[in-house]
Amino acid sequence: AGGGGGGGGAGSGGVCRDLDGAESAVAIQFFDREDNIPALVASLRSNATGRPEILVNNDSNRGHRAWMTAFRGCGRCLVVYAPDLHEIRAYNRMGQLASPSAETLAFIQDDDAPPRDGQWLPRARWLLEARPTLGLVGGRVGRVDTNDRLEQKKPEWKLGGRAPSWVSGPMWQVDGGKFGRRRAVIKGRDWASGQAFMYVYKVNASPLVVRRSVFLRVGMFHPGYSCPGDSGISFDFEYSVRMWWHGYQVGLYNSQFKDAKMPPGSKGKGGTMRSSSSYRTRLEQWRRNNLRLYYMYPGFHHKRAMALVKGAVR
Repeated sequence: AGGGGGGGGAGSGGVCRDLDGAESAVAIQFFDREDNIPALVASLRSNATGRPEILVNNDSNRGHRAWMTAFRGCGRCLVVYAPDLHEIRAYNRMGQLASPSAETLAFIQDDDAPPRDGQWLPRARWLLEARPTLGLVGGRVGRVDTNDRLEQKKPEWKLGGRAPSWVSGPMWQVDGGKFGRRRAVIKGRDWASGQAFMYVYKVNASPLVVRRSVFLRVGMFHPGYSCPGDSGISFDFEYSVRMWWHGYQVGLYNSQFKDAKMPPGSKGKGGTMRSSSSYRTRLEQWRRNNLRLYYMYPGFHHKRAMALVKGAVR
């Protein structure tokens, strides 16, 4: 095999192109926001981001031409066609597909707008490498359950008032402190890198940045948090609690992500908020999944776990 001469597939100088040595990977769940593909991919392929492996689950079976155009010349860019899985199962499959060398694994969505400087991923990787027990870093919002008061939802009428979108009742999550984007300022700082950072109990997607080896070892995101094709709301909270349960820690930093601006009439608007009935389904699932944490982690969620969070801050 291989043949004579300079064969064997090597490039000039006898060295293969490095397609498998990525130190980080980014998994994107693509619904149908095709207008955001060029900007999203351009920000991820920049040298400042560290040239990560990019894995896309095309959940809608659309936008093929846009993805192929954006990925032209990228040997570390892959598109998987597994429609109507939604985020939990898509993220789990892409996490298994990522290169073994990509220990830093980030999960984002197609409506995210990462900062143009590309530093969000190297900064998250720095935090993980500097803190061996840090298992999950969120870049959006973090929460601490510092009291026993439950959040309450009041009756809501959305989308023109065609139908009630929600009825009164507890959300089965503590109405504690919220930090990060559009919330309170992140309290702490990583003094070695100079960036804002604090330990929190739970983080919201996205981005979510994990250690791939830990992610695989603890069972990835919990598939019981949604049926295929349904919203996976609170899957990020469950994985956060599971990190503390397994002896790892959860942190929050400022990724500087924003919501992508979609032009009028663009595809992909709505999602789980496209109608009153879908919005109500979303909130019912949200409430059920929050309550499920108390059954999954009895005696641990939330008081014993919060004692670990407070201990990490010291």
